[in-house]
Amino acid sequence: MREMIGTLANVAGKRPPRGTLPTGVIKAMAPLGPVVGKVMGTGPNLREIIASADGVTFWAKHDKAMAELGYSPRGLEQGLRDMLAAEGRLSG
Repeated sequence: MREMIGTLANVAGKRPPRGTLPTGVIKAMAPLGPVVGKVMGTGPNLREIIASADGVTFWAKHDKAMAELGYSPRGLEQGLRDMLAAEGRLSG
């Protein structure tokens, strides 16, 4: 996750966070979702974001999407760049 956040910061032309927050602190911040959401530029439901990733490992294969839909995966940096551009958040 740290590497992905660093890559995202690089693509967005921002500095990556210097430190980390313990999971307990992040969970305790859930009721402050509307305030945190405004600061972070995300939606107000911080509790949902935390719950969706808490203790979960996602395993998936893209073989079927490649075969049936012509899906072609791209690298993380390019995917993040495309996402930020689509959201109008890519500077420069």
